[in-house]
Amino acid sequence: MRKLLFPIIAIIISACSPEKIQVKVTGKITNPLSQTVSIICDTTTYTDSLINGQFSIFISTNESTYVRLKHANESTQMHITPGDDIYLNLNTNQFDESILYTGSNNSNYLAKKYLLEEEYLNRALYSSELDSFLIRINEFGKKLSESLKLCTDEKFSTEQKLNTQLDIARIKLLYPEYYKYITGNEIMLDDEYNNFMNSIDLNDAYMLDYEGYKSLLKTYVYSHAEQIDSIFHFIQLNFNNQKVTNYLSYTLFKEHLNDEEVLYIDSLMTSYGMLQSNEDYYLELFDLANELKKFQKGQTAINFSYPDINGDTIALSDFIGSYVYVDVWATWCGPCKREIPDLIKLEHDYADKNIVFMSISVDEEEDRNTWLTMVNERGLGGVQLFASGWSHITKSYKINGIPRFMLFDPEGNIINVRTTRPSDPNTRIVFDEILL
Repeated sequence: MRKLLFPIIAIIISACSPEKIQVKVTGKITNPLSQTVSIICDTTTYTDSLINGQFSIFISTNESTYVRLKHANESTQMHITPGDDIYLNLNTNQFDESILYTGSNNSNYLAKKYLLEEEYLNRALYSSELDSFLIRINEFGKKLSESLKLCTDEKFSTEQKLNTQLDIARIKLLYPEYYKYITGNEIMLDDEYNNFMNSIDLNDAYMLDYEGYKSLLKTYVYSHAEQIDSIFHFIQLNFNNQKVTNYLSYTLFKEHLNDEEVLYIDSLMTSYGMLQSNEDYYLELFDLANELKKFQKGQTAINFSYPDINGDTIALSDFIGSYVYVDVWATWCGPCKREIPDLIKLEHDYADKNIVFMSISVDEEEDRNTWLTMVNERGLGGVQLFASGWSHITKSYKINGIPRFMLFDPEGNIINVRTTRPSDPNTRIVFDEILL
């Protein structure tokens, strides 16, 4: 017997008309932040220039869909239906709070939903004791339900009700982990806490077209297993639909290959192959895994060279004979800047050891002066290099996010291309082991 989610999936699947119909979106922006406003619909961006704060955009579509309105660095989600004539009014002094649509109650709901998420889904919620957490999350669900009553679009309402159910289930799954992270304490939960998952079919391949469902699946797996080998084992034991198994094994293994230290690739590929029946999914990660083998410990480092603060070209290979600790960062990156005090202290404490501290900025060329100013003002030491954007080093070492720290040995070989940060106590443990 199908569980709660299946009977409504047929309503959610879009029925597309071959004929595209125009949607008109006009509006007034008070206190504009730029001279243009854009609406991003799928892969197409529609833009109009503001005249006295007014704009007019026409979109051709054959189905109801979600779009994003963008003005300067601000944006908001909208929902449009073929034939809509929508008027938007907002004041950038209170961008999200002031948004009001005429002709689109669906978009008004999305604007209200965003404000409710800001009000409820925050640090205070996840640090609450269980009773307070459940009260707050129930309030959140009720307010969403009340706001949805203004929407007469049955398909949209059904979809958003399902979205709320999935979101709340995911939030409840995240609660124990987030509570521990924020408070430092374990939360005691009884055996009945997870009963909310009983109404959700975790093996419903039809639901894989729905992003909220896929997010819930991932959260569910991560709430029970952390290491990739245990994740594979958990998937094997708890999921019996092959399409769902294909999605989870592919998505979670790809995240591991992109984000984690590359170890035991061959054995992991064997385990992955036992779960994965989609040949395209398998071959994609097979190729990625083989590519990542060149980053395993002991492999020869891929050389790179960049100008330093004086304009002199410095290469990684210039430091053969010393260990090299590399920091790939940018002046606009908050997590990167938070590591600076620990990096400076690390460099000071190991100043008499055979290790070079090298920082490589991936700021764009136009931000070179910003980089130079920060190097001088923050007293950054070691070897400071400027890469002029996401260049050779990020492509060669498959760096998709920063900060990234890497460690190389005196022979110019890789120790770890995803080593720990300066703020991590394990960094000093590693240094003490190799530098003694």
